Amino acid sequence: MSVCCSAIVNDLVCRTFEAARQNDLQSKDADVVRAAAAYGQPNTDNGVNVIFANVAKKGEGGETKSTIGHDAEGNLRADSTVTIDSKASGSALDAAVGHEGSHVADAQDVVGSIQASYDAAGSFKVGADITRYTSEQRAYGVTDSILKTDNENKQFDCGMLHSCTLGRGVMTGTIPGIVDDILAHSPFYRSNGKPLSPSNQGGSVVNGLVVPQ
Repeated sequence: MSVCCSAIVNDLVCRTFEAARQNDLQSKDADVVRAAAAYGQPNTDNGVNVIFANVAKKGEGGETKSTIGHDAEGNLRADSTVTIDSKASGSALDAAVGHEGSHVADAQDVVGSIQASYDAAGSFKVGADITRYTSEQRAYGVTDSILKTDNENKQFDCGMLHSCTLGRGVMTGTIPGIVDDILAHSPFYRSNGKPLSPSNQGGSVVNGLVVPQ
């Protein structure tokens, strides 16, 4: 993980991020551990770049953009830029680190599953086709788990009429429906002009990757 702190952020924020990641690594939830581990070790070039900014996205606390890249030897890898809200702290920071790390892990799984087909067409096979919708469902599950561990809950925007809650006191079985409500009412989760949903999954979590059918 290569951690880049902008001029408006000091080293304390970087250390706070790593403390949150280490906290997530201690989780009893395998999905949370997977998310935290996806960042890799600090200052190690593995294609993951973490930056800090005043993220306007309401409630989530960060965003992740992933593309196909390669390491120094030319091996394929996922290159992910993770933006964490520089104002997040406490359980909100733990949850943001976990949520975005889940997206990073999904991108790594997708790129790691690519197998080239050495034929005239030069096609390739993607073993793990993870869509944006599927990735958000898993990431919000990580958010919920972290909030529960911290004995906190958090409100997420679900439109003008109501809000959605994850964390303390929320039954696990209701989470997919809550996430669907979040995705349906947020302008940040759209594809082809429509909200992400089971029937509009938004393509691969790796930007620009078109999975052969």
